Amino acid sequence: SLTSTVFTGATQEIFRCTSCSFHEFKVPVDFRIVVLPVNGNQSGSPVPLKHFFFDFNSPGALPNKTCSRCRSNNTTTSTTAFTTAPPSLMMQLIRFDHTMTKQFYPASFPYDLDLPGIAASYSLVAVTRHLSSSLGTQHGGHYVADVKEADASWWRCDDESVTPSLNPTGIGSIDNTPYLLHYEKKLRAGAELGLREIKHNKTTTKKRDRDKREGGQVERR
Repeated sequence: SLTSTVFTGATQEIFRCTSCSFHEFKVPVDFRIVVLPVNGNQSGSPVPLKHFFFDFNSPGALPNKTCSRCRSNNTTTSTTAFTTAPPSLMMQLIRFDHTMTKQFYPASFPYDLDLPGIAASYSLVAVTRHLSSSLGTQHGGHYVADVKEADASWWRCDDESVTPSLNPTGIGSIDNTPYLLHYEKKLRAGAELGLREIKHNKTTTKKRDRDKREGGQVERR
């Protein structure tokens, strides 16, 4: 499907024994959205997006895990690594804790992003935010989105209102608490591969196939 083609990537869990350095690679798992935990100082400086990726990729201890080679217990760590980069990368920053209370940790995010551990570069094309008061919960607030046009201009989409977006990264305001980040993969310098290009390619292919069929019908007549 188009959704799978555009948004699906893959990650792989890697086990490593700290005693004998044995590595065990698990079967890659598909994803359509990268979920990143948000942490930091709610009243402090914005935390860079790469910090959340560091937490995502950092080794974590596996209690009661026995090494397949040396049979040692409690010496194995687990790391999650990207193995396949999707054309369109969606990231969700977890903004609600177990009580469903919003976490207002400010975060900074780049216009250009290199996916950790894999040769894939992306450009930011959209940001979705959940705007609410300091006592916000999942049951209150309002969603807005900043979207990048093909001419590199940014627009704020707020229900039926669409206006120029003067500060798409939101640094220095309540807007620096992003909820969803949408990046499109770069093909080469100055080019991107994402939903718009895939749609264009599919449309062009359909038109070419239709022209061939119509041409064949004319010849048969």
